[in-house]
Amino acid sequence: MINILLEGYDIDVPWLFDELKAYIKPNHEVAVIALAYRDNRVKSPEDWNALYGKDNGKYYDGIVGGLTAYGISEDSIDFLNYFTDSKETAKQKIENTKSIT
Repeated sequence: MINILLEGYDIDVPWLFDELKAYIKPNHEVAVIALAYRDNRVKSPEDWNALYGKDNGKYYDGIVGGLTAYGISEDSIDFLNYFTDSKETAKQKIENTKSIT
């Protein structure tokens, strides 16, 4: 398992891509743990989905696009949702991954 903590989602910019390609491989599965939001802005599952949901989430395409640049398929990327994942489902998602962002 690889843990990578990032400040943003532009992990496919050339200078960072060159560094991370040694760690992020096309066969990896990724659990995205989005922790960079303010509690006062994300108060409900709807708020979370507006940022990270697959359908029109503000940051979804940027995060997924950055990871697919490494050859990881969108089907291999799973977002942990603070509102809908239980401790057990979050743990399962993390255990099933080879790379965590």
